[in-house]
Amino acid sequence: YIDYKQQIDTLLQLIISKGKSIEINTSGFKTENRTYPKSVVINRFIELGGSSIQVGSDAHNVNELALNFNKIQSKFR
Repeated sequence: YIDYKQQIDTLLQLIISKGKSIEINTSGFKTENRTYPKSVVINRFIELGGSSIQVGSDAHNVNELALNFNKIQSKFR
């Protein structure tokens, strides 16, 4: 984020100005113990006034539906 702060902030502000959402994808917890995008970008979206966030698990089978949603529920409230 730091290397591209200005560009990312510009994109996030555009998303917010158009009333759009960003997606937190939890598939990163399978291998990297993280979300996509990284939490710093999600937190910046919220700091800039973003309020619409979707959550996806990138499920490829029924057992992966909502996988790791519990790991983010309290993280970004």
